[in-house]
Amino acid sequence: MTTITLNSITGLTYPYDVYVCDVYGNNCGYLVQINVSVPSPVEVVLPPQFNMSPAVGIKIITSDGCERFKIIDCNSIFPLPICDSSVVPPITINGITITETHTGSVGIYLTEYTSCGTVTTPVNSIWLGQSGAFTYTMNFSSTVNNITIFITGSGTPLGETFVFTTNTGTGIPTITSNENCYTTIVGNQITSGVGTSASGGGGKFLIHNSDNFTSLTISGNGGESGSLFSICSNSII
Repeated sequence: MTTITLNSITGLTYPYDVYVCDVYGNNCGYLVQINVSVPSPVEVVLPPQFNMSPAVGIKIITSDGCERFKIIDCNSIFPLPICDSSVVPPITINGITITETHTGSVGIYLTEYTSCGTVTTPVNSIWLGQSGAFTYTMNFSSTVNNITIFITGSGTPLGETFVFTTNTGTGIPTITSNENCYTTIVGNQITSGVGTSASGGGGKFLIHNSDNFTSLTISGNGGESGSLFSICSNSII
């Protein structure tokens, strides 16, 4: 799965309809409608036929008929590290201890769960938002960055939102994913599960901050029976 991140759209008024095309502006396919101003960064997933393309064209059309076309070099896309398994805080990974604090609807889900066909949260994963709003914070014993987290079981059929903040820099991290389903990323927020099947939406998400950090907080409104959360077992190297 290949994604691109739109960091800035200037001179146009949202909402934006975004299409991906070949570099000549042909063979276009609809990607997403963006209903907020950019920046914040917005990540979109490209259709499978563009996975090996060295470059693509991005076409943006607004509701008043304005259009913009830009060629994107796919070789500059930043991939996630490979991560096939995850673990649950509190835990120690490579000498760094992760503790947790939380408020609201946060619990434990006793069995493993798979969404998107390949994203699995383990037994005793963190159950976020089962019965309402929540705030969940991971605290690290030393500074970290580029943390990969797993989310499964979101939505079914309405979406759930997850807002990420850190304790350094602007406090607003960026989120990247090349393995997810029924998911949209806008700035530091994930919306997942809209229109999904019974197994729910989710994915693997890389959280990057401008400065290394010692706490990462996830908050959301919950609902739709909540979602499951874990952290990549090799997130901290």
